[in-house]
Amino acid sequence: MKSSFTLSAPAPTDLWRKPPAHDVTNAPTITQSIPLASFKSLRVTVSANWERQYDQGGLIITAPDNTYWIKAGIEFFNGQPCVASVATESSSDWSLAPGLAPSGTATFEFAPVKGALWLYLVQDDGERIPLREVTWFLAKQPDVVASVGVYCCRPTAKDGDESELVVQFTNFALECL
Repeated sequence: MKSSFTLSAPAPTDLWRKPPAHDVTNAPTITQSIPLASFKSLRVTVSANWERQYDQGGLIITAPDNTYWIKAGIEFFNGQPCVASVATESSSDWSLAPGLAPSGTATFEFAPVKGALWLYLVQDDGERIPLREVTWFLAKQPDVVASVGVYCCRPTAKDGDESELVVQFTNFALECL
């Protein structure tokens, strides 16, 4: 995969699961398959012209057939770009941190630490700020082949406006053992 590229998302696209019947997995992605046991880190810088409620883009790791996933990046919420993450198994949960990406650009990293999957916000000086620990993801099926990479989506449709969200990804880096 190249280190810099763009990905576009029409509306309505999303990665979200809310019981009893809402299960959407139609977000555009660019991923590659790797044995999860060999995963060392995944990092990318994300930016876009975030404008619609829930516009989003960032890193994603999914198990086969989208049975479960973790996504993290920037999500536009209530008029501002926020740092967001979602961990999904039977349902999605949502974590949102306003004020951490005021310019609408940020660098994110996923890395395994002592059996858990950690999400970091990476500062310009390289310092990694821990944002979230997902304890179940790596332990769920350690021998699984996962898809790792980037995603973007535009969940909110707007009457008469068919424009797509275009997300820029730079400094993409995947490390495996």
